[in-house]
Amino acid sequence: HMKEDEYKELFLAEALDNFEEINRLLTSLEKNDRDKNCLNALFRITHTLKGNAAGLGYVPIAELAHVLEDLFGEVRDGKVKLSADLFGSLYKGVDVLGGLINSLRDGSVVRYKGIKTKLEVLV
Repeated sequence: HMKEDEYKELFLAEALDNFEEINRLLTSLEKNDRDKNCLNALFRITHTLKGNAAGLGYVPIAELAHVLEDLFGEVRDGKVKLSADLFGSLYKGVDVLGGLINSLRDGSVVRYKGIKTKLEVLV
């Protein structure tokens, strides 16, 4: 059981870093929506977070990170246009993602299906 707690702590530390980085990148992307480096980094980080969460069985985090990853990929490939509405949904999705990550620590219940569905529709 010790191992499991250690994995959880490691995941939590990394996931919180990922969450902060996603927020930072999203803010820069909003200032300059032609920044391909930002998009690539957002895609990469959400992809990594998805894989790590899935590997440890944190399904909600993996699912939400996956749809964000898909969306960043679509924007990067020019299939989805960035707009104020899209940024609104992205920020909401990232907020909920942060809530899900923190809920591993405090056990709070975070509803994520609504925003997940909304983001899936955008993809």
